[in-house]
Amino acid sequence: MDDHERKELLKKFMRKVAQPVFVVTAKAGESFAGFTASSVTSLSLNPPLFMVGVEKGTNSEKVMREAKSFAISILVEGQEWIARKMAERVPALEKLSSVGYVLINDVPEIKDSQAYVILEKRVIWDIGDHIVVVGEVIDGIVRDFSKPLVYHEREYTTSC
Repeated sequence: MDDHERKELLKKFMRKVAQPVFVVTAKAGESFAGFTASSVTSLSLNPPLFMVGVEKGTNSEKVMREAKSFAISILVEGQEWIARKMAERVPALEKLSSVGYVLINDVPEIKDSQAYVILEKRVIWDIGDHIVVVGEVIDGIVRDFSKPLVYHEREYTTSC
C-alpha cells in the first residue's frame, strides 16, 4: 500500500468505531486551548493517567506544550453544538466564551459539564502529525448522565 492508501485505510477503519466525544481545554498565561477530541484514552490506574492526541502546528499544540495542567470533558446528549463549536478553527477563547466556561485551578472547563477531569501534565510524546500529552488526574467530577455523545460514521449520536 502506498502512503495515501494507508491513510485512507486508517480513516475508514476508525469511522467504524463509535468514539466518545471529548473537549480538551488548557490555559498557559493568557493563551487558551480548546478543541473537540476523540483521541483520548485512559492509560493507567496507578497513577491515574490519560493521554490526548493534539494536532501539530495548531495553537492548541502551543498551549498544551506550555500549560502545566489541562482538562478533559465528556460531552453528552444535547451537547452536539458544543462539539461542533469546539471543532471550529477559530481562537480558543472565542469558542470557550461561546459555549461558556469556568476556571478551575486556572484550567478552563466547559460550564455545566456533566463529567470532567483536571490533569497535571506529565510528559509529551512527539510522533507523526500529532503530539501525545499524558496527564495525571488531580481533580474532577462525574455527575449522573445516561447518554454520552458519540461520533460514528461522521455523525454525532448517542450510545443508548
